[in-house]
Amino acid sequence: MKQKLLVHFATFSMATFVMMFVNMLSGVVYNNAAILSLMVVCAACTLFCNVFLYYVTADFGNILTVFGVLGIVYIGSKLFGWELSILDLVMSGVLTIGLIVANYELNSQTAKKMNQQLEILKEAAKEAEQSDDLQ
Repeated sequence: MKQKLLVHFATFSMATFVMMFVNMLSGVVYNNAAILSLMVVCAACTLFCNVFLYYVTADFGNILTVFGVLGIVYIGSKLFGWELSILDLVMSGVLTIGLIVANYELNSQTAKKMNQQLEILKEAAKEAEQSDDLQ
């Protein structure tokens, strides 16, 4: 559970940072309400990505995720009064693809650690079995 929360927080942090950084490069000035609304949309997108990709195992799940995030961003833009251009939506799609790749990497690192621990346990079991055979 702790590992999943860390993955969710890491993904959310990356999404929020990249969105804010890209918007700042384009000249957007943030106030507290804008930062909060951006964080709400990033949190919703992150939650959607992580939950959707966890439960959907179809080959086209990543494509559906991108469209889902674009829908969340579009709904967020209507709720918070953002004026989004097509470029902004495309950048949201690119960010989503980046998050999918980052999420995959985080999960694969966790899997590698688990496999290493499993190998250590297997080696210990073999050593214990060999010592029992010698006695």
